[in-house]
Amino acid sequence: MTRAENIAQVLAATGFVTSSLTYALFAGPAPSEGMGAPAPVMRPGFPAEPVAGGPFNLARLYLQPDNVVMFLLLLSLWLMLVLDAIGNTVEPYRGHGRVTPALVIALLSGAAWPWVMDLFRVLGAGLAVTMMIAALLAARRMAGVNRPAIGFLAGWSTGIAVAVVAGMIAALFGLRLSDTAALAILPSALIAILLQGRIGSAVSYTVALIWAFCGVAATTMGSNPMVALAAILGIAALSTVLVRAAS
Repeated sequence: MTRAENIAQVLAATGFVTSSLTYALFAGPAPSEGMGAPAPVMRPGFPAEPVAGGPFNLARLYLQPDNVVMFLLLLSLWLMLVLDAIGNTVEPYRGHGRVTPALVIALLSGAAWPWVMDLFRVLGAGLAVTMMIAALLAARRMAGVNRPAIGFLAGWSTGIAVAVVAGMIAALFGLRLSDTAALAILPSALIAILLQGRIGSAVSYTVALIWAFCGVAATTMGSNPMVALAAILGIAALSTVLVRAAS
């Protein structure tokens, strides 16, 4: 059974990296389009939003990097997941049997949801939330074991899933990008504050979220200062959590 779990993790990690790389390169426009532009942008299934340029843009920042910070975040995630899968195959981690099912579900959901979201937004959002929950469960089960890739995936997934849900709320109520950012960034920080203690010393969870918020701030500093401010507030809140977890 151990070998089957190792193979499942390798295949799931490969599928996740391949899917997200393909999406980053070929799926739709760059995420920064319309981040601060006044002209409305229409996307299938969403109403026009004159400031946000489409409620899915905030989540797209994680998937289609348009600055070095977000690109390095995504690249680091890919490398960590690949190295974790290889390391687990060469020498299985302690307790890996308890974490592999949740990790595989998180990776497969992460590979599928961006493509599904463009066609079936409720199902896509459900897959994004599933990715987050499964990744958090995997990180919780690996508490005390040095597998930073799992905590990093959980942090990245938290930022994505909350951004997707916030985007759907924004589409439903016609909120502006600054409102969407507050709905996405601040709850993500609150989730991290509540869950970091349960994950233990896996600071990679909080590091991933801080890194993502830095990328959001860098992207929107010039075009939408309110979004950048929300990201900075999230960074400040998470920094205290990071210091506490590291100590």
